Amino acid sequence: MAKKYFKLKLWACLSMNTYNSQSLAFWKEAVAEGAVFSAELTIVQIENLARTTPVMLECMVQGRLELMVSEYCTAGSFICDLHKSACTFKCREPLFLKDRHEAKFPIATDQYCKMHILKYHELSIAANIKHMKNIGIHSMRIDARSYTVEETEKFTRMYKEILQGKRELSDNLPGTTRGHYFRGVL
Repeated sequence: MAKKYFKLKLWACLSMNTYNSQSLAFWKEAVAEGAVFSAELTIVQIENLARTTPVMLECMVQGRLELMVSEYCTAGSFICDLHKSACTFKCREPLFLKDRHEAKFPIATDQYCKMHILKYHELSIAANIKHMKNIGIHSMRIDARSYTVEETEKFTRMYKEILQGKRELSDNLPGTTRGHYFRGVL
């Protein structure tokens, strides 16, 4: 409907969990221009799917992966008066959930008072970005929700320079993870 009436280019976003050839074929049939691969896929799985895909592909390359979304806002419920429909919590204050290993998982909230639990390490595959482009990834996604304007500009410039051959990285950025791209989920 959006494409028919509004001439929009539709993409199956990261939350649509695109992870196999059947889901790519479905998105093509649903007239999507492209799809963002699930963050659980390995680089080998992505390479195999990229060879035969009927749509353009995108992968997440930088940022904090979202682990969970909840309608229940912990901060508003425990710290403020959300139960009285009068939440006074300033959603921009940093919050974390800490697990038994002392890892801190950032909590982000949105305009609808939903709670988003993010991965404790940022994803960064800057050292492997050229390989992603070479196997057929059309665009690279930087999730900048938790970045300042300056940080977003810095990462965007870094990725552009790497893709243009003006900069080389041999390893991950400090304190980041390559996610599941090289080790898989299991």
